[in-house]
Amino acid sequence: MNLMQALCKPGPNVTAVSYRAGKIEMLRRILPDVMEPLIQEKLDAVLKAASEIPMEWIGATVHHGWTFDPDDFVRRVREAA
Repeated sequence: MNLMQALCKPGPNVTAVSYRAGKIEMLRRILPDVMEPLIQEKLDAVLKAASEIPMEWIGATVHHGWTFDPDDFVRRVREAA
């Protein structure tokens, strides 16, 4: 968490940033053909979409399935200028 906090501007919820970064990584591993070009060509849009898309915080509960809509995420990135 200290590394993540050092990389962020002052004031963010580092736990939330880490959680959302983990979701990008999960998508990258599950959908490499979709995510790798988006990360390479539209990294700012990927990060913006990850910061804005509604996500469910699962905390310590057991959760099955996505905590956000991956199709909406990819759509937001592709539509970004």
